[in-house]
Amino acid sequence: MKKVFVIILLFTVMLLPGAVKFDWGYFTAIGQFQYAVKPPHSVNTFDLKRLRVLTGSEILPGRISLDMQLEFRTAGISISESEITDIGPSGIKKINEINLLDLKATFKLPFITITAGRFILPVDHYSPSSTAKLDLIEYPLAETFAPWRQIGVLANAKIALFNVFASITNGGANTFEDTDTEKAYMLRLDISPVKGAAVGFSGYSENSAAEDISTYLGSGRANVYAWYRNDLFFFISQLSYSEKDSYSTEITTEYSYSYFLHLSAFIGPFEGILRYEFMDKNANIKGELSSRLTFGLNFKMAERAVLMANYLVNGESADTDNDVFAVQLQLVL
Repeated sequence: MKKVFVIILLFTVMLLPGAVKFDWGYFTAIGQFQYAVKPPHSVNTFDLKRLRVLTGSEILPGRISLDMQLEFRTAGISISESEITDIGPSGIKKINEINLLDLKATFKLPFITITAGRFILPVDHYSPSSTAKLDLIEYPLAETFAPWRQIGVLANAKIALFNVFASITNGGANTFEDTDTEKAYMLRLDISPVKGAAVGFSGYSENSAAEDISTYLGSGRANVYAWYRNDLFFFISQLSYSEKDSYSTEITTEYSYSYFLHLSAFIGPFEGILRYEFMDKNANIKGELSSRLTFGLNFKMAERAVLMANYLVNGESADTDNDVFAVQLQLVL
């Protein structure tokens, strides 16, 4: 980490037309636009980063609902050297694509809720959160190994102080291709002794078919966390451990671990934020350490307008110029 830092200006517009409700259900559109400036080469970009459509309906009011989320986005893909002259020297070709993010049915029964379809696995506090609900612009480094969206069944039961989640899914984060017979399993338990507070743990394990060998490769993740939120401050601390098998000439296991501590203070329309993070992406290899200290300030200008400013002090085993200052304007209309 050097004194030189990258400046990124992010202007995000969230277009939410009143979450329009119809007799059959609801319709919501969310648009996210980004403008970035990255010295010293003054690379300026303005992109439609994300455009999402959410729709759903209650099949049986209060009992059964169906929800779907689509994403329209422009993505960059690498191309061969022979194609570069056609689109410029970057070697990246922009394509438009439509992704199915969520398609799920929710069944609300006494003491338990069942979700079936494709959805984000709620393995910790931040994993099920959308970018529009984050305290800081970026997710914690710990979410690098989150299982994210998968296809399967999730059960959630709330009994007294306990909130239990259990799931069986296809495995393979954000993919449709993991269709082997081996499944992924998640178990999470939160205990809430007082309102706004929780301590808990979660575990995730999956196997996937390995090519050319008659066995399966495993991966897993474990989290231990605690948080508390009230009108004056928000606190969360989390320790995560991950492991993943890989195969070249033999099976090897990569181990990683991460930790973060997040503090927020609320004063009127302002939220001051401090978060420290540490991650060893692969404990088997030297030079995979990274840390981040983020200073944040959010200003709630109106009920649906928030200005966010983050300064990220990034550190790695190698000395690089990668500090970031980011400003994001979020409007909900």
